[in-house]
Amino acid sequence: VEDHLFDQGMQAGSGFVWGGYAGRTWADAVYLMRDALAQAGRLVRQLDYFLYNYSAGRIFAEADPPSNMDFYGIDVRYQLYSCLMQPDAAERVRWLRAFKAMLERSILQPTSALKVDGSTFHHGGHYFAYACYQMPGLCAIVQKLSETPFRLNAEAHERVRRAVLAQRIFCNQRDVPLALSGRHPFGGSTVNPWALDLLARSGTPDGRQTLDPEVAAAYLRLVPEAAQKEPYRSADVQPEPGPNGTFVMNYAALLSHRRDNWLASVHGQSKYVWGTEMYASQNRYGFFNGLGQLEILAGGNPVSAKASGREEAGWDWRRFEGTTAPLLPLETIANGNRTWMPTSPETFVGGLWHRGRQGLFAMVVNQPMPGKTTLKGRKSWFFFDERILCLGSDISCDEAEHPTLTTLCQKRLPKDENGRLPPTCLDGSDLSDFPSERTLADAKPHWFLDVQQTGYYVPAGQKATVARWRQKSRDHQDKGDTEGDFLTAWLDHGKSPSAAGYEYALVVRATPEAMQRFAANPPYRVLQRDQAAHIVWDATGRRWGCVFFAPQEVAAHTVAAETLPVKAVDRPCLFMADAVHDGQLDATVADPDLNLENGVSQPRPLRVTFRGALRLLDAPANVRILSSNAAETVLEILCQHGASYALRLGR
Repeated sequence: VEDHLFDQGMQAGSGFVWGGYAGRTWADAVYLMRDALAQAGRLVRQLDYFLYNYSAGRIFAEADPPSNMDFYGIDVRYQLYSCLMQPDAAERVRWLRAFKAMLERSILQPTSALKVDGSTFHHGGHYFAYACYQMPGLCAIVQKLSETPFRLNAEAHERVRRAVLAQRIFCNQRDVPLALSGRHPFGGSTVNPWALDLLARSGTPDGRQTLDPEVAAAYLRLVPEAAQKEPYRSADVQPEPGPNGTFVMNYAALLSHRRDNWLASVHGQSKYVWGTEMYASQNRYGFFNGLGQLEILAGGNPVSAKASGREEAGWDWRRFEGTTAPLLPLETIANGNRTWMPTSPETFVGGLWHRGRQGLFAMVVNQPMPGKTTLKGRKSWFFFDERILCLGSDISCDEAEHPTLTTLCQKRLPKDENGRLPPTCLDGSDLSDFPSERTLADAKPHWFLDVQQTGYYVPAGQKATVARWRQKSRDHQDKGDTEGDFLTAWLDHGKSPSAAGYEYALVVRATPEAMQRFAANPPYRVLQRDQAAHIVWDATGRRWGCVFFAPQEVAAHTVAAETLPVKAVDRPCLFMADAVHDGQLDATVADPDLNLENGVSQPRPLRVTFRGALRLLDAPANVRILSSNAAETVLEILCQHGASYALRLGR
């Protein structure tokens, strides 16, 4: 067989390269048969072709090596095999040293696919489908090297670790949010726990422990039966509890909010971050996916996307939850015969986490639409424990034929064993009619519950519709028609809206009684919602949430005997702070703009002026006080990577 393949052109310099996905079985066979090939006098020429096929010699190059998921899952593996098949022991050591150095450079270079926030890039963006498929291969390399003098340095190991651990944050159990599904909506990609297993066995990044306890605990949460197997049984590692807190990955334009085994995630798109990937025959209708999709996964025991109401059959591709978009015909938003990753010309998109528990997300929408129209607006989301406040302002769209809508929810209505659909609790009464479409009176507020008991509160003055109906659509590959029964609700901004806005709130795992109390006395105040800023007060947690869309002098908003502590900002930014307690102010500031130049985030100073004289009690090294007097204190924060910076200030 080897003679035949060699004769057919599988030889160095032939011009025939059989790498990538297609060549993996051949490469594995050569490595497994290396001793037999050596005995037959054929290993050298196979190794020559191996080096030619996978460009293994570039491990000695000084230039930055490639960095993408396929490189880590395919090329790196076979470059390592090239090192191990060197016939001379001294050469093997030389090659392995070069391989280790190359892999560390690849992982840590400024344009690395493994971003500092845990995002994993492929095709120029955070792409979970490729990461879940290829990261186990990289982790297998890390694990094998960890047993040798060629183990990765601590920084490179930690970067891989961060990427793998992030997957169990932004996925719920093994389900990935629809917004992160790339060109594979409604199927395919799930968390691969094998990567966690391999990484746990690689030890801690500093090499002091042979089993990484944090990674091991994360693995056992997903595969609890492995606790009875080695090395976990001897180490007495317990499964971690479900992730709890707020997590931001601005390289992915993503915020994940976790409590009690449920996940709320919001995803946007910008100049630097694409919203989704579309092919002619995959995700053909996914154009609106990245326009601020807010998805809750909280249904079922255990929680699953299906039990949370996600279903492709009948899915209306124009109504991704949380998005604002014109209700264009499917054929208008369909992708042509191209690969398309929709982006935006805007850079102010991303989130902030506050004290690890709360957060906010914002995006400036400036999106060219099919048909040569443009959608514009300001959108924000405030995450306070089980409550999510959603705001929109300055919404405009020059689409005159079709209305622009903000979708509250789109959930499949599951039939029970008797073929009956569940009722929808609307303003305290069960709505069982099917099909039905109710436009709610805008003179008063309304609330309803979806199939996973997420409560939706809509203040008065808005045109809201709740529909229970059978939807007809197309599958994402555009191969056939689909249909299904859905609960769908939206706010209607009309045709060609100008300066439109909205306000609504979600309560995860609510009850009718809780929603009645919420509607009677909403536990928040919207103090500003315009082109300059979205500013809210969370009465329950006694905290401020602010999105500053522009440099500005900030109004001295006062509520509950508290005055907003920010006086001015010199650039767009995000801000959250608890009410002053014992003379102490805990605040968080972020500039979500990645500020990329040639793919590299450039640091940029942000000045925030606080009211009154303050001193820094605790802050990162990149924060300093420029001036302070009785009237104001000016802080400078050197921002990079869209990171959130926690500040503790004293009066």
